[in-house]
Amino acid sequence: MVEHGTATYKSAIASAVRNNAAWCSAVAASHGLESELCSDVWLCRYPMPPFYPNLITLQPVVDADCWLDQLSSDLPGGWGIKDSFSTLSLCGDSYVQLFDAHWYYRSAITAALITDQAPQQGLPFVAEVKSDSELELWEFAWSGEPRSDHRIFLPALSGNSAIRFIYAADSTHDSQWEAGLIVNTSGSVAGISNLFGTTEGIKLCVAYAANLYPHKDLVGYGSAEELTMLSGIGFVRLADLQVWLHR
Repeated sequence: MVEHGTATYKSAIASAVRNNAAWCSAVAASHGLESELCSDVWLCRYPMPPFYPNLITLQPVVDADCWLDQLSSDLPGGWGIKDSFSTLSLCGDSYVQLFDAHWYYRSAITAALITDQAPQQGLPFVAEVKSDSELELWEFAWSGEPRSDHRIFLPALSGNSAIRFIYAADSTHDSQWEAGLIVNTSGSVAGISNLFGTTEGIKLCVAYAANLYPHKDLVGYGSAEELTMLSGIGFVRLADLQVWLHR
């Protein structure tokens, strides 16, 4: 774990949180939703797509009550809150905790050491989504749900130069993708999210992302199981977070 109190830790966790807010902002914008980036929170006052929050805390200490009251009056029930530092005191019948997770980090120096390897014969083919039809296939592979008109990832996202959808398949002609992830860049970091698939495939997708952005640290968040998998390729835990639902 990156040591608490160090400049590296403070910079890394701040970058990870802000990068995730930038990703949620891009998702909102792709659905025609305006969002707001304030000094202590990111928020969207309109219903977000499934799995995406309406409020993200950007600082360990936030006077969240006013923001929560505003969103409660603007939104129907069922909206999410990402407590990025696990410091909010949310209780009562209005809130239910959905899950705990961990922010993680891998330095660009570590990434360079790990990914400077020649391709091995027999490993899956790794590439980026290049069209809306491929983006639709990517979402289907990620969600496991039948394709529908209610997509989360819309063409505006794949057209954003700061965002890449990456996948691993057995061959260049294989649409049955075995793994994938999303990369979004902001500042000095590249954030990885929405990881799915086999361990080997995910690691290859991470290596691909690291090679795309060799001078950027990699950040993201996920479950303890996901962090354990990624720790084998140089990721370390930064801090804990919680995701809540406002009923």
